[in-house]
Amino acid sequence: MTCYHELGKLSPEHIKDLTDKCHNQKEWYRAHDKGLRPGDTAYREGKNYKNNVEADYVYYYDDFILSYANMIIPKELKDHVSSTAITKLEIGKQISPHIDQGREAMICLPLWPEYDDYQPMTYFHNNDLIFLDNYSIGSYYLCNLKVLHSAKNFTDNHRYNLQISFNEVPYERLLSKIT
Repeated sequence: MTCYHELGKLSPEHIKDLTDKCHNQKEWYRAHDKGLRPGDTAYREGKNYKNNVEADYVYYYDDFILSYANMIIPKELKDHVSSTAITKLEIGKQISPHIDQGREAMICLPLWPEYDDYQPMTYFHNNDLIFLDNYSIGSYYLCNLKVLHSAKNFTDNHRYNLQISFNEVPYERLLSKIT
């Protein structure tokens, strides 16, 4: 079992476009806000975290975000996508170690901050800590969400990722379609 697999890399221009969108986006949604419509794609994703109280993450999606998601989703996996969103882990927030209840896997594109300022997603696997960081700017990964993992952001910047969720198909099966 692996924790994640690198899929590819977006150009610096594309990363700048997405990062600019994150920095300039005024309206964000909270996964657990009242009044969200049950049909909202990211709301369905947010419900996956109902047992993880600290995972009141912030997200945004629109056609601009979906166009970039479609650029990085391998064609073999397109029919299995459940939702897409930019997520924001706010300054001083964390998501405690957990195994996702409703998602099997995701494609994660770390966007901001970069290098040492980005606190990685941490996997806890076989008594090892495995980090998914942002040193290879533009790289995106297929991530196994059935391995214990966490995220934190004790930096001076909000932490942004593009996340493409797969709720129905297990990570290993998705990986076998592309390797």
